[in-house]
Amino acid sequence: MNTVDEIRAFISQKENNGALLLTGKWGCGKTFLVNQVINKLNQGNDFIAVSISLFGIDSIELLHNEIKNKVFFSRGFEETQKKSKNIFSRIRNFSVNATDILGESFSIAKSINKALTIRWQDYFNVGQYICCYRKNTKMTDHTTNKKCCNKKEKIVIKKRLVLFFDDFERSKLDRIELMGVINEYSENRKVKVIIIADEEKIARKKTDENNIESNRENDNVNDNDTSIINYENYFNYSEFKEKLISRTLKIEPDYTAVIDSIINSYDETVIGYKDFLIVNKDIIYQLYIESDSDNFRSVKSFIIDYERLHDAWKNSNVSSENEPNMFYNFGAITFGVKMGIYKKEEYGVLSSASKLTKIFVKWNSIYNLKACQDWFLNNVWNKENFISEINQTFKVQSYTADEKFMLFNLWNLEQKDVENGLPKVIENAYKGKLTRDQLIDLMQKIHSLKKFTVSLPCNIDYTKIENGFEIRKKEILDYKINEPKRYTFTEKSQIDKEAYSLYENIENFDITMNTLESKKEFKKYLETTNDKYAYSFRYKLIGCFDKNLMEMFYKRYLQSSNAIKREMRDTLVDISFCDNKYSEHDVTETIANLKELQSRLNDSEQSKNDYITAGINKSFCDKIDSKILEIKQYYK
Repeated sequence: MNTVDEIRAFISQKENNGALLLTGKWGCGKTFLVNQVINKLNQGNDFIAVSISLFGIDSIELLHNEIKNKVFFSRGFEETQKKSKNIFSRIRNFSVNATDILGESFSIAKSINKALTIRWQDYFNVGQYICCYRKNTKMTDHTTNKKCCNKKEKIVIKKRLVLFFDDFERSKLDRIELMGVINEYSENRKVKVIIIADEEKIARKKTDENNIESNRENDNVNDNDTSIINYENYFNYSEFKEKLISRTLKIEPDYTAVIDSIINSYDETVIGYKDFLIVNKDIIYQLYIESDSDNFRSVKSFIIDYERLHDAWKNSNVSSENEPNMFYNFGAITFGVKMGIYKKEEYGVLSSASKLTKIFVKWNSIYNLKACQDWFLNNVWNKENFISEINQTFKVQSYTADEKFMLFNLWNLEQKDVENGLPKVIENAYKGKLTRDQLIDLMQKIHSLKKFTVSLPCNIDYTKIENGFEIRKKEILDYKINEPKRYTFTEKSQIDKEAYSLYENIENFDITMNTLESKKEFKKYLETTNDKYAYSFRYKLIGCFDKNLMEMFYKRYLQSSNAIKREMRDTLVDISFCDNKYSEHDVTETIANLKELQSRLNDSEQSKNDYITAGINKSFCDKIDSKILEIKQYYK
């Protein structure tokens, strides 16, 4: 039997032997399922079902009152209760007015006020059976002995009560007292009781409490301190199950049914969004399965949040054909954030994107837009930026064969796209025209094509591709081309073995790229007489202090005044050469060129002719000694 059938079987049994525990992880759809069961039960004439959330209830008295309120107002007497409430309100208003006009000496008004302070809850009892109106009973016209269509006969019947206690593990009530209340309804009043909770969190609470008890003993807490919790009354989970629970039922939700219900009941803000969800519900199924989170709250968050992107997409110039891919990738990011793997780290979201690739098979970094990153990571949403970004990324145009091969997901291509596009892409790779992201994407696509025994339209020579990357690296370092930031990572299992060397080359070049901008600015500073850059290099990484930099530095130093010499000395000394990003070759060359600079300062003719310059040079040489010692100690 499925979960609903098991619940029905439990409440239909005449005997009562404890409560039923419905367990499952937070967000797995427990409350959703229970609400469906309650609605169905309350439509019939056998049961009256009521759900009580224990979250936020902080006293046993309040819990009893909440149960009475929920049961009392779930019996189908809404119209009668409304009339009674109006009459009660008029009587009360009359008594208040009479007291105000006639004063306290008017005994009748005083008596009415006193009577009205009595709570109805004191006279309403919750038991095994509750008086309710019969559902769906049409009134009989006794003059014609026929059923009337417009009116319903008010027949009072007794229904068996079913109490659902939700959020057990989040209750602030004392667990022993809470067990007592539930046992009172289940055992003494013969009410069918169903508890909804995450069993793992209940059990974990016991473990945490045992740890606190252990810490308490170690810390020698004063037992006479009444502000300390009485640890002897700690909730015992094993005892809870033994004494209160007759059966435990783990909820294994029908995820397609739950997701379909979420979509069908969705109240759209943007016209047409619900239809979009219905058409693309298979994407939601896939994301739910791939995330392995068992959390429908994340599903609903994803659906709600994407609505504003759907609205923005409708206001862009981009074809709707691309939107399902955006929908999928946005969902992957949503689940990634919930799982704690999509976050800003040292290199932005590069590592996060790599992790998402392992979980979500259709992840495509093209859809990892900056506007989405800003929203998820910085809580900043800008509709105009998003529209501008997708217009630029997915602008309507006719792609060349090689552009289409690189821009599209491999499984969205046609065979002719591979046959026409791959040879041109390989040719560009040999010439060093592909960025690092494009090279990694190319390696992954080649590997996938080989894995599925697709015949390649050209030969692949990874040695030539790596030679092309060396050409590109030189142009980057000479500032002839502007290399974009890398966003793509891969596992070695996703590329050919012949491509390992190329990928390691790309990763190692990241170190150089991280220092390239600072090095560029440092060179600009050395080439100009303007000293406004002097203090912007403190503690920054500029990469290797190579022969070229040393020559440029010394040339400007000789041409500068003593005041600028001191600034240049402090600037160079404050630059950091201690970082794990530096290779052994970079460290060795940096130390060698610092020593060469030191030697030239010692032998400088300027020191012989100007004692102030001599003092500055002597100070500079001492600081270089300290800098070299600092570098050597760091890389021991």
